[in-house]
Amino acid sequence: MRTNINLKSNLSFLAIILLAIFSFSCNKECPQCEEESMVYEILLDIDGNAYDAVTIGTQVWMKQNLKVTKYNDGSDILNLQSANWEGLTDGIYGFYNSSEDNFNEYGGLYNYYATIDSRGLCPDGWHMPSKNEWQTLIDYIGGIKSGGKLKETGTSHWKRPNFGATNEACFSALPGGWTFEPDSISRSLGESGSFWSSTSELETHAFVVYLMYSHPVINSTNLDKYYGLSVRCIKD
Repeated sequence: MRTNINLKSNLSFLAIILLAIFSFSCNKECPQCEEESMVYEILLDIDGNAYDAVTIGTQVWMKQNLKVTKYNDGSDILNLQSANWEGLTDGIYGFYNSSEDNFNEYGGLYNYYATIDSRGLCPDGWHMPSKNEWQTLIDYIGGIKSGGKLKETGTSHWKRPNFGATNEACFSALPGGWTFEPDSISRSLGESGSFWSSTSELETHAFVVYLMYSHPVINSTNLDKYYGLSVRCIKD
């Protein structure tokens, strides 16, 4: 009986220590997080990559850029590292400058067709955010001029001065750049983070939001669907 009591005590003590470490890590990473913005759960993609999820207002977002290489049915996403993506309508992903280190650090760069493939790019229970869902996030953080609340602070990833970055929402946006010909034309790593929506605005264009190192505004535009951009998924 004494052994069982001691075991329970030790487990309880360990749980308290782990919780304290977790809380310290979150506060250290997001020192200005709003109280309602907090890590919600851990999710896995089909490759086994783990992501944090963060609650921001009424929404739950992935806290890291997607870096999956397969659709949810297990089939491979087409990986083109040295071919021009322009005009292609197959789902494609690549690494910035063909670097797996960049892939691991900043996530994959996917064309629009990969993001809307019926086999599913986001983990089960998650989906690509629509234009309206991005707008809900933007409205919640205070409008387009409050984009700094979404950017990771400091200059470990963002180019100086990373103007206005506070990461108050704990979204931790990274500047993964963009590409449409990964082997030779990858641009803006460290300078901009561009994210697809699921909303097609024209036959050849879709709605995109992006953040820059040089100002705190969250921008939006309609971009050609063959470009490779970062992906953040939102909970169903």
